[in-house]
Amino acid sequence: MSIEKTKAYRIAQAMQSRTPYRYQFYMQAIAEVRKLEAMLEIYADSKNAERLPEGRRQSSALQFPDWIKNMEEGIALLKQAIYQYENGLY
Repeated sequence: MSIEKTKAYRIAQAMQSRTPYRYQFYMQAIAEVRKLEAMLEIYADSKNAERLPEGRRQSSALQFPDWIKNMEEGIALLKQAIYQYENGLY
């Protein structure tokens, strides 16, 4: 499990608990979703900028399919936790 996915899982678990700090975890979840989405957008922009005219990529180091998948799963987990919190499902 990646760092992003682990952090998302921990925030989602904290939001499910009955602590008085649930609102803080809710706000942290929103900030984390924004951060992860921005990171994915930056990655996509850099990936497009690194293309050569022939269509080849300049650097193979820009290919991180597992990292992207883990970030997308973390975003989905946090969005689900935010939805449940906002609709009183906890």
